[in-house]
Amino acid sequence: MPRKGQQTPISDFEDMAKTLQARVESWSKSSNAARDDAERARSRAEADRNAAQEARDHALMQLVHETARRASAEESLQQMEAERAALADALAHERSATGQLQAALAESQIHRCGRPRSFTACRS
Repeated sequence: MPRKGQQTPISDFEDMAKTLQARVESWSKSSNAARDDAERARSRAEADRNAAQEARDHALMQLVHETARRASAEESLQQMEAERAALADALAHERSATGQLQAALAESQIHRCGRPRSFTACRS
């Protein structure tokens, strides 16, 4: 029999079991907290990935729309350049026709009056 104040092997074992149980509970709480932290971090990372993917998708759509706008603007510019070229050709033709008319008018005045471009001197 142990003396008063001394522990028996069974009480030593019970004390160690209580200490071990306390350590297991502490480790379990710590482990659960770490697992919860890891889960929150994983959720944040997934949310960040989703936000980044949405931002990339939005940027891609903007790029597609901008490319379409540029292509449309370039097509309009080409049409305007073609119209300008057609107007320049028409103007050149008009100037040529005007020159031909002026030459014909001067020629008719020479035949009519004997002098070029003298409308006042030539009266019939």
